Amino acid sequence: MREDISKVLQMMERGTIDSERAAELIELIKENETIENNSPKDYLNRSLKIRVSSEDHDNVNVNLPLGIVRTFLKAGRGIAMNVPQAEEYMQDIDVEMLIDAIDNELVGEIINVETEDATVHIYIE
Repeated sequence: MREDISKVLQMMERGTIDSERAAELIELIKENETIENNSPKDYLNRSLKIRVSSEDHDNVNVNLPLGIVRTFLKAGRGIAMNVPQAEEYMQDIDVEMLIDAIDNELVGEIINVETEDATVHIYIE
C-alpha cells in the first residue's frame, strides 16, 4: 500500500495529476486494502474443529484449516462418486451443504451431538 501511495504522490509532484485526483486515488487505495483485509482469504484461514469426548476418555481433538477442508470436500466428492464402495458412506453426507457453509463464511457450531457415552462438537472458529 505504501508503494502505491508513494507512486500517487510522485505523480502529483510531477504534475501528472492534481492534488484532488491524488486524494481520490489514495482513498481508493485505502478502501482496496480494507476490502482485501476482510476478504474470504481471512475466512479460509479459520479452522474446522472437531471435538469428541467420551466417558472412556477416548477424546479426539482435530483442527483443520478451512482452505484445506474446502479443497478436500470438492475433490473428494468427485472421487467418491466414482468409487462404488464409497456410495454407502456418502449417501448420508451433504457435501454441498458443507461447501455452502464454508462459501457463506459460517462461523460457530455446526454439529452438537450428545449421547450417554460421548459428546461431539464440530465448529468453525
